[in-house]
Amino acid sequence: MPLDYEKNFEKALLTFKFQVVYCPDQRKLIHLNDPSTHPLGPLLVNYPDLSFLGEQLDQEIAIKVCTGEIDPMTRQEFKEINEKVMKVYEKKKKEPKKLEKVNS
Repeated sequence: MPLDYEKNFEKALLTFKFQVVYCPDQRKLIHLNDPSTHPLGPLLVNYPDLSFLGEQLDQEIAIKVCTGEIDPMTRQEFKEINEKVMKVYEKKKKEPKKLEKVNS
């Protein structure tokens, strides 16, 4: 068993209990469970870096990601992505199609 098994197990448990999620009612990122009222919340003081619970996004970006307006990885608007894809599609559509000979 790895020496840090217990610490990693605790971190995994805390991730499931306190992961960062988007609350559509409050329109912001919150913890799945409130660490100040949950019985396991005090364990978080053992971790100075809580980034394992999820990225803390700027509120405006979080709203756009969670409402499907921007790509969560590139932070580009889907409109921009779709325009790039459509340009490639249109270019390919104009190219002559190559027919392949099928042996029967």
